Amino acid sequence: MEAPWHIYPQNKELSIKIAEEIQKSEILAQVLLNRNIRSLKTVNNFINPFLGNYKKDLGYEKLVAAANLLQDAIKNKKRILIYGDYDVDGITSTSLLISFVKFMGGIVDFYIPHRYIDGYGLNTNAVKEILDKKYDLLFTLDCGISNFEEIAILKKNADIKVVVLDHHTIPDKLPDADVLINPKFLPENHCLYNICGVGVVYKFLEFYVDHFQVDYNLANDLDLVALGTIADMVPLTGENRVFVKFGLAKLEQRKRIGVDALLRVSGFEREQISVRDVGFVLAPRLNAAGRLQYASYSVDLLISTSKEEAQLKAEKLNKINQERRAIGQVILRQAEEILQEEHDLEKDKVCVLARNDWHSGVIGITASQIVNKYAKPAVLISYNEKIARGSARSVGNVNIYELLKSCSEYFEEFGGHKQAAGFGLLPQNIMGFKNKFLKLCNEKIQESELVSVLDIDVQIQPNQINKNLVKEINLLHPFGNGNTAPVLYANNFKVIDFRKVGKGKHLKGTFSDKSGKYLFDGIGFGLADKLDLLYKDSFEMAFNLELNTWAGRESVQLNILDIK
Repeated sequence: MEAPWHIYPQNKELSIKIAEEIQKSEILAQVLLNRNIRSLKTVNNFINPFLGNYKKDLGYEKLVAAANLLQDAIKNKKRILIYGDYDVDGITSTSLLISFVKFMGGIVDFYIPHRYIDGYGLNTNAVKEILDKKYDLLFTLDCGISNFEEIAILKKNADIKVVVLDHHTIPDKLPDADVLINPKFLPENHCLYNICGVGVVYKFLEFYVDHFQVDYNLANDLDLVALGTIADMVPLTGENRVFVKFGLAKLEQRKRIGVDALLRVSGFEREQISVRDVGFVLAPRLNAAGRLQYASYSVDLLISTSKEEAQLKAEKLNKINQERRAIGQVILRQAEEILQEEHDLEKDKVCVLARNDWHSGVIGITASQIVNKYAKPAVLISYNEKIARGSARSVGNVNIYELLKSCSEYFEEFGGHKQAAGFGLLPQNIMGFKNKFLKLCNEKIQESELVSVLDIDVQIQPNQINKNLVKEINLLHPFGNGNTAPVLYANNFKVIDFRKVGKGKHLKGTFSDKSGKYLFDGIGFGLADKLDLLYKDSFEMAFNLELNTWAGRESVQLNILDIK
C-alpha cells in the first residue's frame, strides 16, 4: 500500500505573524506551527535550546535518595557495581556513570550481561556474582524495572542497596529496589517522558552535581548521551532533542579518545557528524560487540584514556561489526526462505520466523530488514535445546509491545517499546506462541496501521528554493525519530533529465521551475518505480531540502520522498 499524504492545514495569517516576529520565512513559520510551536517563547526555545532545565522532574525525593546512596558509597569506600544493558544505550549509560564515579574517587566495577548466555537484564549468573563479591551498592542502568525476582533475591540474601535507573515500560509488578527512577512514571506529554537510559543517568548526575556542588562539567559527556539517545531510536523531542543537538557538537570535537578512534577505523573523514552518521557508523560498531561477543569491549573503548589502547579496541569492534554484517546477510536470506514457505504474504499481517541456528545477537537487525521490505511487523526467534530468544520490530502505528504482552504466558522474560521488543521463551512453546500471536495480529491489526502517513508541511514554488531556506530549515536540527525533516511539495517542476541509478533501484534527476531559471538536482532512494510519472505534463513531488557540498561548492539538493 502506497503511503498516503497528509497535508497540514495552512494558517497564512499566523505564519505571517510568526515570520515577522522571528524575522524568518513564512515557510519556516508554517513548519513550526505544524509542530505545535506557536508562541514567540516556544519558537525561540526550539530554535535556540539550552541545557539545565528539569533537574528535579524525575522525582525530587527519589533523586535525593539515590544521590545520598551514591555519595555515601563514594565517601565510605563502599563497593559499587554498575550493571548495564548490552546495547548502545546500556553501554553509554555504563560508561557515563562509571567515569563519573571514578572521577569522584569511588570503588566501582561494571557488569554487562552476555546477550546469548545471560539474556536481557539481571539474571541468575549476575545475581550469584553480586552476592559472591559482596557489593554494597548496585545501579541497574537501562534495565531492572522488570527484575522483580532477581532484586528480591539480592535484598533477601545480602545487605545491598539497589538503585534502578531505567526507561522501559512500567510492568504490573515493580521490583523492591531502594530507589526506582523511570521517566515512564511521568505524564506522556512531559519533556522527559521519552528519554532513554543514558538520558536518565545524565539527569540523575545533573541533579547530583547540583545537589552536592561538585566541580564537574557534565556537558562534556553529552557525546555519550547523544550516542545512546540516537541509537535507541527514542523521539528527538523534548529533552532528547537538546541532548542530541549539544551532544553532536561534542562528538564533532572528537575529544573522547575512543570515539575518535572508532571514527578513524570506520573511514569517517567529515568534520560534521549527523544523526544518520551516528546511526549508521558509530552505533552499529558499538552494538556489534554485544551482539556477537561482549558489550564490555565497547565500554572499555568509551572510557579509554590511552590512544594506543583505544585504537586497538576500535579495530576490534570494526572487525566484529564486519563479522556481524556477514552473519546478518546469511540470516536474512534464510529468513526470507522461511517467510515464503510458512506465510501467506497477502493475508498475514505479521511475520513470525524461527530457526535453531540463528545468532540471537543479530536477529533484531534482520527483523528490521524484513519490516522495511514487507511493511509488516516481524518477529525472529533463535533457539537451542534450552532457550529461545526473540526480537520484534514494528511498522506504522502498530504497538508491537502491547500485542506481545497479550502472549506473555509463553515468555520467561519480556520487555520493550511500541516499536521494538524482546523476549525469551522455552523452545517447546515456540509453536504455541506463534499460532496465538499470528491469529491475534491478523484479527487486531488494521491495514491502515501498517502504513506510515507522509506528513506534508507546506506547498512551495520552485523559485522559493534557495540556500537561505535550507539554512532556516536546518535551525530545526537535529532531525530524526519524532522530529523529522520538514517535508515540502510542489506540483510545477519542470524535468530537465532523469535516470535510474543504484542498480536500477533509485531515481536521479535534474529539475527546474517552469522558466528554467532555477535548477536543482534531486535523488529519490527506492523510487525507480515512479520514473514513468516524470513523463507526465503534471506531477506532484514531496521532498526534503539539503545542502550538498562538493569540491568546496554548496548546492541545494532535493531529497525526493514520493512522486504522484
